[in-house]
Amino acid sequence: MSNCKQRIQIQTDHELDIPIEIIDLVIKELIASTSRCYTPLSDIASLCLVSKAVYSLSGPHLLQKVVFKFVHASGDKTGEHLEKLLRDDPWLASHVKEVVFSITDFNGIARMDLAAKKSTVDDSQHSQAFGRLFPNIESLHIIRNKNQHYDHYAYEYESRACRIILQNLSFYHHQLTSLHVANFVINIETVLQLPRLQHLSSESGTWVTVTDPYRESAYTPVVWNRTILTIPPHCVSLLQTVSVRDDDTFPLSMIPFLLGLRSIECYLKRFAVKWEEAIVNIRTCADSSSSPVQPAVPVSYNTLESVEGNDTACDLLHVLSQRAAAVGLPAFPALHSLSLERQSHQINPGPGRPCIYNLVDHMPSLRIMRFNGFSAYLSLSFQGSCR
Repeated sequence: MSNCKQRIQIQTDHELDIPIEIIDLVIKELIASTSRCYTPLSDIASLCLVSKAVYSLSGPHLLQKVVFKFVHASGDKTGEHLEKLLRDDPWLASHVKEVVFSITDFNGIARMDLAAKKSTVDDSQHSQAFGRLFPNIESLHIIRNKNQHYDHYAYEYESRACRIILQNLSFYHHQLTSLHVANFVINIETVLQLPRLQHLSSESGTWVTVTDPYRESAYTPVVWNRTILTIPPHCVSLLQTVSVRDDDTFPLSMIPFLLGLRSIECYLKRFAVKWEEAIVNIRTCADSSSSPVQPAVPVSYNTLESVEGNDTACDLLHVLSQRAAAVGLPAFPALHSLSLERQSHQINPGPGRPCIYNLVDHMPSLRIMRFNGFSAYLSLSFQGSCR
């Protein structure tokens, strides 16, 4: 028994008699083995208890993604401990690439806003601002707890919370490239002001615009054929991927003008868009000093490589291909992957609904096709038209 205790004492209090290069290699191999069936982070966390060398080498891998939960006052203090750890170890904080905000209580967000305002006034507080914790953040997730009571104040609370988070982080870090928002009210103008945004994802959200710039709570949901939306010049070329799920207020009418778009995911419940009315409400400008003007709809989308979605994705592609069809050119010359899923509640689509295989002529580079829930005849017809 004494030998066993001594052996445990040696493992926990002394460094492993293994070259640090070997430890580093083991950690990297574990990270490389990450898959859908196996996530090595828990095993790496266990190894941290064995040696300080393991801890120092694995810490950056363990904290590439961090989650902050804004819960009620009686909730756990995990977020506070994590924040303290990152403040005390800036080197460790520099490895954080992805931050998740899981929000139940909006008071925590208000406190963050107050701290940010103090930091802009008092230089001594500047280094303590929450946004400065993550000097190399690239991806941000903002998620509302579904169990929260949803009342008529949600627009004000949630859109303000979203604005506070984005402004607090983007004030210090202009390299934020990816944003995912779920079950939340989002101000589209605030999102489009992110200077390097490349990947935008929204799930079960409500997109709003400011109706009165002098009243913070004056929001209204986006209406495609009535809301006038100005796309900043950097978004036209930088935004590469758009993912929309169960989010019928997302301004799809801006998609035709995103010339750098590479991937679209479109899982909407409906596609009731008066497209001709919607796109005339889009504005762009050549640079930040120019006045917004109504842009021309492009003929082809030369960078689009992948499309995934349900029936509404077919409708979107049909709309995007109209100008190309009129001049006899392919609308999606670089598209190589198409994955479509039939909506279960739309068993008998109307005769005017565009068929999938009518779009094939616009996809000369198509290599991968996936269908789920479509009839065998439709699949065979589609494949036959590809030959």
